Amino acid sequence: QFDFSFTPTSRGATSADVTVASSNGHGDGSNLAQSLQLQLDGTGVGPQYSASVAPDATVDFGSTSTQALRTLSITNATPDADLGALTGLTLRSFLISGPDASFFSLSGFAPGTVLAAGDAVDLGLMFSAGGTPGMHAATLLLRTDENAALGQAGNEFSYTLAATEVTPVPEPHSMAMLLAGLCVVGMRLRNRRRI
Repeated sequence: QFDFSFTPTSRGATSADVTVASSNGHGDGSNLAQSLQLQLDGTGVGPQYSASVAPDATVDFGSTSTQALRTLSITNATPDADLGALTGLTLRSFLISGPDASFFSLSGFAPGTVLAAGDAVDLGLMFSAGGTPGMHAATLLLRTDENAALGQAGNEFSYTLAATEVTPVPEPHSMAMLLAGLCVVGMRLRNRRRI
């Protein structure tokens, strides 16, 4: 009996050549050494990452003076049958990096989350204005186990996060109140001069 470990790292039909060496026992029945070349055939299965925003794209938060929210939906779109751990997509970790990383956050992410075939999770992305008007950008990196041997680090997916922080503009109602207040102060000053 021979035991072999065959670990495909990509989906679909695959094969591997192996050499089986025997020091005692030949195929012709004699007690001689023998070496055989064999081919192992198998089918690689695994998770398939899919997202509401394509990897390497920009998640644009637009212009805001406070906060802006966006949703990133991640799905395990494997075409393979649900084979448990073999086809489950593990969301291993994430990293938000770059000079403006502190303006952005991710919610709903739990390291080690496993999405079975067809399952999805919604992650919340948030931009929080920090009092520095202008463009802000960072990079979100999601690490998964796609295209890796079971339990190993696999593909990483990157997104650019971008937002423009603007200076708050007073509402028309606030401007009207300010003007009314200035008029009252002006009238009182004028009346004081007359007295």
